[in-house]
Amino acid sequence: MKQVNLKNLCMILLGNTVYALAIVMFILPNDMITGGTTGLGIAIHHYFGLPIHTFVLIFNTLMFLLGAAVLGMKFALTTLVSTFYYPVILGVLEQIPALQNVTDDKMLSTICGGLMIGMGIGIVIRCGDSTWGMVMPAWVLNKKFGRPVSVMLYVFDF
Repeated sequence: MKQVNLKNLCMILLGNTVYALAIVMFILPNDMITGGTTGLGIAIHHYFGLPIHTFVLIFNTLMFLLGAAVLGMKFALTTLVSTFYYPVILGVLEQIPALQNVTDDKMLSTICGGLMIGMGIGIVIRCGDSTWGMVMPAWVLNKKFGRPVSVMLYVFDF
C-alpha cells in the first residue's frame, strides 16, 4: 500500500474541499448537474429529497466495499480518505449560506465550477488518490470484463 505522508494527506483534503466548494458555490445554486457520484446525488436529491452528501456517502461506502471485495482491500484502502472526507465536507459546506449566493450567472458558474472541480480532482490525483465514486465500478468492469476504464467513465457520466 502506498505511504500517505502528512503533506499528501493535507493536499488530498484540500483537493476534496475545493471540489466540494465548486459544487456548493456554483453547481447547486444554479441548478446545474455534474457527472459521477455527485451528479447522481443531485438527481436523487431532486427527485427524492435525499441530501446529496448522504447519497454520496452511501454510494461511496458501497463502492468502497465493492472495490475491497473485487479488487482487494489493498487497492480499496488507497481510496479511504476521499471516499469518506468528500461527502462530509460537502455536507458541512452546504450549511454555509454565504457560499450559496456567489453568482447567478450560469456561464460564469459553469466556468468557475468546472475550473474548481478540475483543480480539486487534479490535486487529489496528483497525490496518488482519487475521488472515486463512479471510478470504482469502472475498475470492476475492467477487471471482470476487460472494459477500458476511460470508456466506462464516459458511459457512466453520460
